[in-house]
Amino acid sequence: MKKSNMEAIEKIINSINAKESYVLEAGAGAGKTYALIQTIDHLLSEKSGELEKKIKILYVSHILTLQKMKSLNDYRIIP
Repeated sequence: MKKSNMEAIEKIINSINAKESYVLEAGAGAGKTYALIQTIDHLLSEKSGELEKKIKILYVSHILTLQKMKSLNDYRIIP
């Protein structure tokens, strides 16, 4: 794993722990989904009781969005 990916994941986790919002913006293939999965994995191991339901909803929503985009062949860049 690239050092920059690990740093991004750490920043996300720190933001979540501080109850702050964050934005992860990167180009195609940069590892956004990987960062999401790693963040979810960390949070489930640290705060499984309080966050498990919310994280599952977020993950399913993300996957459904990706499936919808794929089925619609909708890969447009929206300015």
